[in-house]
This record gives sequence, C-alpha cells and structure tokens, in this order.
Amino acid sequence: MAYQPKIDCKSGAIVGLEALVRWQHSDKGMVMPDNFIPIAEETGLIDALTTQVLEQSLEWFSGAFPRSNLHLSLNLSARSLVDIQLADHLATLCHLFEIAPERIVLELTESCAMVEAFVVPGICAHWHFSDTLCWHRPCSAHSGREDPA
Repeated sequence: MAYQPKIDCKSGAIVGLEALVRWQHSDKGMVMPDNFIPIAEETGLIDALTTQVLEQSLEWFSGAFPRSNLHLSLNLSARSLVDIQLADHLATLCHLFEIAPERIVLELTESCAMVEAFVVPGICAHWHFSDTLCWHRPCSAHSGREDPA
C-alpha cells in the first residue's frame, strides 16, 4: 500500500490521504493497479483484494492518525458494491480501529466508468448508508472519474 496526501487547493493544508494499492512482484518489480485490478475483477478476486485493502488501510490509518480530522479515501470497484457484506465489514473495521466512519471516503475507480450509469444505481439501492458513512463519488473539473494510478 501507498498513501498519497490530498491537499486543499486554497489553503495548501493536507486534508486527507488516499490509499493506493500496489503490488511488489519479486521478478517484475512494482506492478501498477491498471495492470492487475482488471484481472482481479475478471477472475472474481476483487472482493478478496478489497477486503485486504480495507483491513490494511484502516489499521494503518488508525495508528498513524488516531485523533486527527484527516480523512482516508479508498478506491472501490463497482463490482465490489455487489458484496452486500461490504458496508457491514467497513463499519466493523471502523469500530475495531476506532475510526469515525465520517473520516472514510469511498471512491469508485475509473475501471467501472462504463457500467456505472447502469449498474451502480441498482446496486446502491441495496446499500443502507448511515448518516456517518460518507459515500463520495469523485468529481474533478476534467474527467469526473478517479485516477486509477
């Protein structure tokens, strides 16, 4: 995992961090997500990868910034939204690591851009969001999609 700071453009202050999944391959070196996320999605391993990323990231975040106002952004594949246990697991992890759920921001990855308009609204109808769980779909001036790198 790598963690990229998120900066407020007006103040220059760090307002959060984004968890970036990386794969250190013994022969190929650093493998970027655009080379393995589509394979994880196609082979059905994306849920296991998502679980591992959530667990590692929240554990790290709770130790590194236990009482700050910073938020942690986590990228999700639209395919992970099909996992009806994901929201409960995330809530459990927030409780376990004593992280206020409003400090967690979920972002949809660019890989789901083509299916979002059709699949995500139907899937999200099955999610129950509390007032404290922050669901965020990134909106940039350029593409409106999350950068996969």
